[in-house]
Amino acid sequence: MSSTEPPAPAFRSVELATAADLPEIAETMQAALIVDPFWTGMKGTISLEEEYKFIYDNLVPRIVKGTEYGACEFWKVVDENGKILGWAGFGKPIVLTEEQKKAANSTYIFPPGRNEGLCDLFQNRILPAAAKNGFDPTRDFQRQNTMVRPEYQRQGIGRMLTKKLNEIADAGGAATHVRARPGASALFVQMGYEILERIDFDLGDYGAEGGKTALFVMRRPPGAKEEKGKKLDWS
Repeated sequence: MSSTEPPAPAFRSVELATAADLPEIAETMQAALIVDPFWTGMKGTISLEEEYKFIYDNLVPRIVKGTEYGACEFWKVVDENGKILGWAGFGKPIVLTEEQKKAANSTYIFPPGRNEGLCDLFQNRILPAAAKNGFDPTRDFQRQNTMVRPEYQRQGIGRMLTKKLNEIADAGGAATHVRARPGASALFVQMGYEILERIDFDLGDYGAEGGKTALFVMRRPPGAKEEKGKKLDWS
């Protein structure tokens, strides 16, 4: 380990997050997304302050109302001092009224300065992709973000969270759906997920940096086994 790398975190546990964790969850998400070229391209020229407010405001409905209605849970990995190193949201199968759906769902409307083309791609092609591929919120679980601080990525935190959520889905006897970028998708294929659709696009076509990339729409049937050596081919 080089002197510039953080020490391996001493994990205390994987725990349920609460509304009291919102500021740190939002801060962790903002830090994690710094290394995602799709996100940095989509947010355009909005300031760090505006970005944090956007993230926080879009987490509030899910963490506050979503958990109140039993529609979702947020799980966090913390170190020995209670610092959140990573977290994942998990939508749970449930029937909600239209009023409850409106109160518990994020709007994902970026403030002025956003990249209109990438936001349109996100709103009209990426967000609907799960339902297009069979996701039913009254029947299925759904992964809703997996965010790990950059300095703690590739240290098993995403795997810890995925293992916990797989256990919950298996206990519930239902499939789990996810929309994932290539880095996370490589883990998901090892953890029992199958690819339903691949959405290819070139960030350069939208005036952003990062070149050709993709998003994977995936599903894990209940009881699917882990295959640690399985590889994701997205060339």
